[in-house]
Amino acid sequence: MKNFLKIIPFFLLPFLLNCTTPVSPSPEPGVIALKVSTEPTARDSLGIIDGDAFFVKINDVRAYRANGDYAVIYDTLGAYRDADRIINTFKLSGNSFVTNEIGRTWLPPEEFVEIRLSVYTAPVVDTVIDTVIADIETTGLWIDTTQTPWDTTAVCDTTYKPDTTTTPSNVLILGGASYPVQMSDTASPVVTVASTFDIAEHDTTDVLLIFDAAASLKRKLDTYEFFPTFRAE
Repeated sequence: MKNFLKIIPFFLLPFLLNCTTPVSPSPEPGVIALKVSTEPTARDSLGIIDGDAFFVKINDVRAYRANGDYAVIYDTLGAYRDADRIINTFKLSGNSFVTNEIGRTWLPPEEFVEIRLSVYTAPVVDTVIDTVIADIETTGLWIDTTQTPWDTTAVCDTTYKPDTTTTPSNVLILGGASYPVQMSDTASPVVTVASTFDIAEHDTTDVLLIFDAAASLKRKLDTYEFFPTFRAE
């Protein structure tokens, strides 16, 4: 009997060596870089010129799979909570509208079929350069000239501190003129864009959404109503 017990492990050894579990390794994630630009034809159809502005606030951005599951798209890879993204959809670089990245997030390597985001009007942000020497920037500190004496040798970077102000209400600057703008009562801020894309392991997938400014802005007397309209490139 003792010899029989010693032999049993040798019979079991090949089965133990060849044993595999039914759990397969989890795939590594990829990255989505979600960007927004404005429909190029809007410059002519709306008469947009340099210096014009229409600011929108974007949040609650999600990527959906065909089965209805979704993942939140944060503004940066290190983010773990939602944040407002405020962009000027009329900002130009030469003859083209600027492309803004509004999200960068890890996603599983799967197919996604839809982007959903909430879009609102936002106040125009006007950045004015204050040339007062008291606002000269140093190494992260602002020199206070009201205190004497002050050390001019401490100035490392002669970049003036911007004086950032916002308008009290939402406005649209178009053709150099300002118009009040607000979300239409018949429009929803939640925009759904059909966009099929695949996320690959260890790779970055660029997804571009086009803001249709001409379809989104409808003039009503001396104001504009906002109907947020996007499509996938």
